[in-house]
Amino acid sequence: MSYDLAAIADEFLHTSDHAFDECREGISGLDRIIIATPALLVDRARGYFVALLYAYRERFFRVSFGEYLRCFSLAGIKFEHGEERLLKYRLCRQLAAFSKQHGITMLHELPQRSSPSSVKAAIQALRDGLDAPLAFNNPAEWVETEANVKFTVLETNCKRFCVDIDAIKDSFTNGTSLFESLNNLVKDRNDIAHGAVFTPYTQNEWETKRNFVLKLMQVVQTELYRSLSEGSAIAPLSQAVEYQI
Repeated sequence: MSYDLAAIADEFLHTSDHAFDECREGISGLDRIIIATPALLVDRARGYFVALLYAYRERFFRVSFGEYLRCFSLAGIKFEHGEERLLKYRLCRQLAAFSKQHGITMLHELPQRSSPSSVKAAIQALRDGLDAPLAFNNPAEWVETEANVKFTVLETNCKRFCVDIDAIKDSFTNGTSLFESLNNLVKDRNDIAHGAVFTPYTQNEWETKRNFVLKLMQVVQTELYRSLSEGSAIAPLSQAVEYQI
């Protein structure tokens, strides 16, 4: 069975471009404020603005991955055609929600809490969910940011949603690694947020951080687009999932 991957990839590019432009304009606004700041205070201003730089980066992370899942849902991909990693994550969330809804921790507890007819209806509804095309309602809620979007958080979401984290890493092989650069950005943000010893930023240090954030946003968007257009989250037909209930 074929899916219109080009259409959903183009839809993602269109909507994520709006988020990218919004964040880029916000970062440009920080630059304009820095230029207008008196020389005596400008190094401190740059240092304080690192937290805002991180905020734009996290916002784009959540929005772009959310749009990726929203657009993926538009394709109407059958459950059995989903890639294994994506299906495992979706099933874990789906079963956790089922357990919470019915107040159980083990499935065999359900008949103790409900009538046989209610148990049958609940199991049937679960089955119907497996038969329905893959969809991620409220897609941004499926994107986990934990306390901060450090490298391991980016890596986990990429693997979970079948996005090539190695391709993203390879875009940062000249100079400081993605792992180091992203974790340093998180550390600097946390130092400001948690009242650690404040470090002013020189113009070169600010430009390095700013350019890293802009590049990371662009690289992540590109890889999300490629994943949709190439169907990375769709299993080859020879590996399609079979299930019976």
